Amino acid sequence: MGQALGLIFSSPIVNPLSLPPHKTTIHKCVLSSDGLFALSASSDNTTIMWNTRVPERPAGVIPIAKESCPIHNSQASALSADGFVALTVFDQIAYVWKLSTSGFDRAGYFRTLEGHRGYIQGSALSFDGSRALTVAYDMKGFVWDVDSGNKLAVMELSGGLPKGCSLSADGMTALTGPASRSGKTELWDLREVNEGKSQKICDLGLVILESVLSANGRVALTASDPTKAYTVWDIDAEGKREKITPRCELVERRDGSVQLCACALSFDGSLAVTATSSTKSPIHSFTLWNSTTAQMLTSIKLESQRNHYIRIALDSDAKLAMLTCGTKCMLWDLPQWHRPRLHQVLKRDLDSLEMLEGDVFRALGR
Repeated sequence: MGQALGLIFSSPIVNPLSLPPHKTTIHKCVLSSDGLFALSASSDNTTIMWNTRVPERPAGVIPIAKESCPIHNSQASALSADGFVALTVFDQIAYVWKLSTSGFDRAGYFRTLEGHRGYIQGSALSFDGSRALTVAYDMKGFVWDVDSGNKLAVMELSGGLPKGCSLSADGMTALTGPASRSGKTELWDLREVNEGKSQKICDLGLVILESVLSANGRVALTASDPTKAYTVWDIDAEGKREKITPRCELVERRDGSVQLCACALSFDGSLAVTATSSTKSPIHSFTLWNSTTAQMLTSIKLESQRNHYIRIALDSDAKLAMLTCGTKCMLWDLPQWHRPRLHQVLKRDLDSLEMLEGDVFRALGR
């Protein structure tokens, strides 16, 4: 297939849709809560902030000079739920960017967050971007006040080298994930962070490949390789939140060829989207679930190279999904949870698109 990417419902694969927004693999994608802004970050040393309702150009392009920033950890980028604050990471430093509120046409540098002594592997922002969380190979998580740049609290990570983190919209609950299968996913209570305190609540188990936290901080979703399943966890919102119980498993099929790739949750955690691939087929499956009943609502299947890196994101009510596969970046409408339709292909260069029964609305151009 080369770089070709197809769409599968019950019909044959269609032709490639567009030129890629990035030159190399996209490692992170994020949607704002209203779906107006999207962020994509790639190892091509570029992070793009898109205004999904203005097709003429991205909301902001943040190019990173290789000479000054030799290591751009694109998977550690973050976007606030209101869409006005972004974080990019280079080595041991997190850079804060803010969108212009006048025309949403530029992302401006705001400040740096410095203090880690190891490479930063994950970052997250509260809803309004006023609080940030970073985790690094120094086995520490830092909670930051973004406006002042002050470090509010330190989290002593014990689950192994970290990879990624999630922060609730109010900045009071955090989830940190491991970089290896021998590590542990850790849940944190940050309600006393203004007093410089952070409290580890519990571990969510071993061999977890991916983990996310709902924006309301009450639901977690993890991917476990041994079970070939995504597990939904209920987080007690009362007391010290010590009651963490598995609610259900989201399983398409259990066999040795299944690979769990990525997952995302709606704001309240009632809806989840998961991505799986197979070692036997170039087909990637993206499935929307009712995470309360484990009911499969709809599925999107893409054909691409087997080793393509997969990322997914949802807006707050799961009406819009962002899917990336390799260098391709797409937005999908999920209004009624049946037959999802391609909303946009995010791209920096104008190019003709092959229409799929009128489902392609437009493409973002530079």
